[in-house]
Amino acid sequence: MDSFKILNDNRIYKITRDNFEKLTDKKHPYCQEIRKRMRYLAICPACGNPINFIGLYVKDQTDRKRIRALHGRHFTENVPQLADFDEYEYKDCPFHNDKAGKLYTDIPGQKKNNEIVRLIKTYPEELRECISKILGFHISQNKFEKLLTSFVSSKGYYFEGITKFNLPYYFLYLLPNQKLFKCKVLDNDIEQAIDRKCKYFEVSKEKRLEKKVNEYVEFEFILVEHIKKDESESINYKLIERKKEIRNLIFENRLEINHYLFVDMISGK
Repeated sequence: MDSFKILNDNRIYKITRDNFEKLTDKKHPYCQEIRKRMRYLAICPACGNPINFIGLYVKDQTDRKRIRALHGRHFTENVPQLADFDEYEYKDCPFHNDKAGKLYTDIPGQKKNNEIVRLIKTYPEELRECISKILGFHISQNKFEKLLTSFVSSKGYYFEGITKFNLPYYFLYLLPNQKLFKCKVLDNDIEQAIDRKCKYFEVSKEKRLEKKVNEYVEFEFILVEHIKKDESESINYKLIERKKEIRNLIFENRLEINHYLFVDMISGK
């Protein structure tokens, strides 16, 4: 299928990467790891069952010569906090067995990007340092390991166009939204934005992000809206605080990708 819906919204949206990122913030329940694999989820506009986006970031290879273009496919099990699977509605859905074969595109087969895996294994500290610089937050070893697990779950090393020159940026872009509570703030502009705009968080004297309310609240980052034109690339970086259904955009910055940030750091090693 080529369209989807989200919670609490009757409108129908075309399945595109841009629509998914803008409408979901890459947040749970739309991004969930199920059976050790990252799933990008929404709701079928016809039957209300959960659907899984195929080819959103990593192309869905079915054999050595054909892959499927971006589309939605029914997810035939309950998805917590999104939608329960209804087999009767599924079988009666006009998108059931939607001649998915039409979505095949003939392109060369894709192999696992061994260079990306090798770079991450060989230079994890350098990658962690780059990520900290990009985010403006100190990323601890423990936090980095969690991010790495999520990256592997999303099979980010298969993402078309990922190279050693953009690795730290694409690494972050391919993650679902991530929490930053207790991380040390390194960037002055971000610290000032938190001081001015945050209702639920503050920067402590030790420069750590702390709650200032006794309620369950979240502070997250996402990288979305990747644009590549000629030799330049950029990604939109957002910091968001949440309290239940309340969403406050605290900081937003379109990052120009520095293609030598990581490469310069590992050169000569």
